[in-house]
Amino acid sequence: MADQFNISDKPGAGGGGGATVQFNWKFSTNTTIADPGSKTFRYDNADPALVTEIAVNDISNSGVDASVLLAALQVDDEIYIQETADAGAFDLFTVVSVTDETGWFSIVVTVNDSGTLPGNNNDCGWILFYQGGAAGATTFLALTDTPAAYTGQNGHPVRVNNTATALEFATFTTIDKFTANDGIFVGASAASGGARNGHSLILFDDTVNEEIIFEGIIDQFYNVFESLQIVIHWAAASAIVGAVRWIASIENLGAAGQDLDADGFAAGVASTPTTNGTSGVLTYSLLSMTNVVADAIVAGNSYRLKIERDATDGADTMVGDAQILSVNVRMA
Repeated sequence: MADQFNISDKPGAGGGGGATVQFNWKFSTNTTIADPGSKTFRYDNADPALVTEIAVNDISNSGVDASVLLAALQVDDEIYIQETADAGAFDLFTVVSVTDETGWFSIVVTVNDSGTLPGNNNDCGWILFYQGGAAGATTFLALTDTPAAYTGQNGHPVRVNNTATALEFATFTTIDKFTANDGIFVGASAASGGARNGHSLILFDDTVNEEIIFEGIIDQFYNVFESLQIVIHWAAASAIVGAVRWIASIENLGAAGQDLDADGFAAGVASTPTTNGTSGVLTYSLLSMTNVVADAIVAGNSYRLKIERDATDGADTMVGDAQILSVNVRMA
């Protein structure tokens, strides 16, 4: 099982948000509190109900250096440990103290609940519950513990930064994506399909308005308070100057909502980007909309996305076809 990092909804003791982290280590039945060796941990007692101290190596079973996150554990944080293949072999601990022994950690604990002892050298999952106290959130997240610092980050995943020294919020979250092959070509105003050097494309004429429709399901991470961004990846068929006017609109297909026998697209948003100076080089054009403009879409709903080239608008000055390669739907 891969190591995982998540902001949780659990309220912290210090008033801020908590966090959970999941790692895996191999269990050793040796009860001596010392460095258990790479990718390994051990208890100070063979009876899970009587454990008072845990020794765990910095390196998890998947090879991740977990020392920063282990060091971030504080008094009253919790650790749930379970053998991967046996739900009955578990322990739930509350942290009393944490000591960095260089290369491994000593964690003094009290037992909240326990099952049987894991088997020697068996894989065990650890879930670390950070309560979000004043020091803990700052250390663990490498972010401020002030709740206002999380404004606008609802639903955004946390990731390790490029230098692997801290965690950070992702600047945007992809909640759906489409290629030209996902396009639905319906109606008299539908764009046409084509190819370029093996790339499937959607072709939009420069003299009449044409459109393409995509259908999907909004991802669980979507938060209605954030902007919904439609990023169109497109190129000119031959032009090296001029602008294309794109319009994007959403139709919410929520339960007991829009009738499939009729169209219900909300009013669209427009953008008029300039083509790249080299024909065939992609331009990424962003169209941003609020949740209201996005037809009040919510996570888990089916929906349709319509993209139109408004070729008859005076702002559309590019001669020749505009070619869409793919579309990224994201939250930011």
